[in-house]
Amino acid sequence: MAVNLSNNLNSAFLSGYQGFQTASNNITQAAVSIANSSAQPRDTTQLLGDVATQQLGLTGDLIRGIGSDNLTDNLVSLAVNQRNAEANLKVVGTASETIGRIIDELA
Repeated sequence: MAVNLSNNLNSAFLSGYQGFQTASNNITQAAVSIANSSAQPRDTTQLLGDVATQQLGLTGDLIRGIGSDNLTDNLVSLAVNQRNAEANLKVVGTASETIGRIIDELA
């Protein structure tokens, strides 16, 4: 039974590359969201009003058992997508090593 290695290796490269691109795009999106939320200037009255509203919302979320905010979500997204990018790069590296071994064996 012959195994078509070229299709499997192409698939591994493609999967790893697409996964890395997706993770990279998600990292960029989370970083931009963090930067935008941190860079918005506010006057003192607006800031105090937002803090009060947020505290009331957090209290309600704690009572309901729900708790998260955009900054936390974006930081978690950064960490998760960093791991995804690293894992996908390992897939590409393993496929590359496999091709190298096959070439060495055939030479």
